[in-house]
Amino acid sequence: MSREALDLVIRHNGWKFQERTVSADPNDSDDLRQVLLDAIKRDGWDERRIDEFEMDVRYANDRRLVTTFAVTS
Repeated sequence: MSREALDLVIRHNGWKFQERTVSADPNDSDDLRQVLLDAIKRDGWDERRIDEFEMDVRYANDRRLVTTFAVTS
């Protein structure tokens, strides 16, 4: 699938951390991992803590949830 405009809600240990809109492929786990990694690093977190974060993925301007993405260690 191709890259799409996605609305994300990123949570840290269950608490809302960030909301953002990005261009990514919602069906590509490597793409979603990189988006999550970039978001946490941009805020000063160590990338080794990525397993503390998860994100809800929706198509831009669509309230329906596409997936909740998390990385396990």
